[in-house]
Amino acid sequence: LEQVADQFAWADADQDDLEAVYYAFGKTTADEEQAAKIAYNVEQAKKLIADARAEGSDAKLIVEGHACASAGTPEYNLAISEKRAQDVANRLVEAGLDRDAIKVVGRGNGMLVVTDGDREEQWPNRRVELHVLRA
Repeated sequence: LEQVADQFAWADADQDDLEAVYYAFGKTTADEEQAAKIAYNVEQAKKLIADARAEGSDAKLIVEGHACASAGTPEYNLAISEKRAQDVANRLVEAGLDRDAIKVVGRGNGMLVVTDGDREEQWPNRRVELHVLRA
């Protein structure tokens, strides 16, 4: 299993080029402040994908949605995390990224940044992260 895992690596693993996009409680559309982060991420993702492909990698942009654990069933949190990821993916495509280069993933509340607290304290969990995957 480790050998299989070693075949894949985040192209941006050692870089801080892509910014997380945060969402209000129960929302699946990014607000204006977060939309500015998405615009920034478009340019960074284009560069990272182009660089990875120039090195011979079949690069993909992974758009990974997350939810908090302060409310909702596991099914609800999985669905809302996927809708958040899709919101970002749609905006990336509208800004010129190739849809075939994007993979949308909903993680639900399985990868929490903040494990305790109420909905206000768990705001960092309501996010979309972007990573470039080299294969």
